[in-house]
Amino acid sequence: MARYIDTIVIGAGATGSAAAWHLAGRGGEVVVFEREGAEVTASGGLVSLAPFTDDALTLRLATDATGWWSELESRLGRRLLDTGSAVWVSGSDSPPRVAGVESELLDEAAATREWPGIRFPGSVLHVPRAVRLDAGVAVRALRDAARDAGAELRYRERVTRIRVLGDDRALVEVAAVDAAGEPVDQQTTEFECRRLVVTVGAHTTKLAGGVLVLPRLVVTQQQPGRFPLRGGAGTGVAPWQGSAQGADAGRVDAATGDDVSRGGELRAWTGGDAAGEGPWRGSAQGADAGRVDAATGGAVSRGGELRATTGGAAAGSGAWPIWRHDPVVGDPRSGYWRGSVWGAPAGDGVEVVWSAPGAAAAPDAAGFRSERRRRTALQHYVREWLPGLDHEQFTERGEVAVSTRDGRAVIDRVGPVVVATALSHLGSGFAPAVGALLADLADGVRAPAAFSLRADRRASTASAAPASASASPDASPGR
Repeated sequence: MARYIDTIVIGAGATGSAAAWHLAGRGGEVVVFEREGAEVTASGGLVSLAPFTDDALTLRLATDATGWWSELESRLGRRLLDTGSAVWVSGSDSPPRVAGVESELLDEAAATREWPGIRFPGSVLHVPRAVRLDAGVAVRALRDAARDAGAELRYRERVTRIRVLGDDRALVEVAAVDAAGEPVDQQTTEFECRRLVVTVGAHTTKLAGGVLVLPRLVVTQQQPGRFPLRGGAGTGVAPWQGSAQGADAGRVDAATGDDVSRGGELRAWTGGDAAGEGPWRGSAQGADAGRVDAATGGAVSRGGELRATTGGAAAGSGAWPIWRHDPVVGDPRSGYWRGSVWGAPAGDGVEVVWSAPGAAAAPDAAGFRSERRRRTALQHYVREWLPGLDHEQFTERGEVAVSTRDGRAVIDRVGPVVVATALSHLGSGFAPAVGALLADLADGVRAPAAFSLRADRRASTASAAPASASASPDASPGR
């Protein structure tokens, strides 16, 4: 006999975990099934909530998501967000302004002074206090919040079949799988639920296509490249270059780079200091000062992130921003481009990726095969536009992106099944807001028509421009 659960969520990526957090917080039993292990979170570096678009719905989601992240910080008692620069190089003489977002126009000379590692073709839109967070940290925080709210997260358990039994009844079959995703045995377990939330990204059509009429979902490969900083020139490299990990990491004077003590403490530019066990509380050039997590070296301020373990970009002028660079229509110099370019600091370098979809990909394809032309074009771009990076020494990774023909996400409900997919253009930063929409749908509240499964409702709304200032699309497992 099937075990009854009030609400089942399939997928513990950012979106599924956010939905579980909201649903569990509203009461009732919530169980999340995730095909991957708990150690698998999200790839990529920083994601931003500075939506470079004039789409009102996307701007609203960004505002909502920022509020939810702030609440999550309070609930978990740890810092998740920072603020830093996001830059839109629009490819036109008059970059568009983003309504409701603090921003400024910088001419080419001013932008070059601020970020000498980037070459600019003209004026740019600068969002000086864009809200940013790390994609992997985001997923872990949402999972912790869901668990704290009472949700049960079950890893390496793959939902193999969905059946709709009525308007408020669904049945799922679950199989235990190993690290390679293969069934541990031939046994499956059945669970019945009143509400079923499906957040499985590239696997949506395979899993839910038999019970929902879905729009055509396009699954493609993306291959972000991570490029190392070139010699420190134009990179905003901090004066300190040593490691800040462990008990003997030492205290570093940020003004001189001298190791002045032991014990994992960093001193701010103006002399403030804080214990290595917590955030950096010294001043770092004004009220917009960043904080440094002594465990990871991650820090923020106006446009920068401090990586004490790698000597990455420091606070202040020269630090790498998150950016979007659009090609100039009709300009032969951008003839090799594969759509717009997104970039962001990531680990000990900067991650850069084309926005246009790559080759068609199978959700369960084993391994990653780099597209040579796409890789060569990306190297060409880095050589031409990012003199602060080494275009020859870089690493690639593969990830899957899911999209619809009109560019909109799918967030809707039919009977007991709530579904969210084609979220790649939004990114992990929007997950708390999307999770709230899914919880509302589960409670009987409609989502915006633009996200509807019904083609006529989607067609009545304007198509949105890509919104995430992430270096890569949202690629969390099961998202």
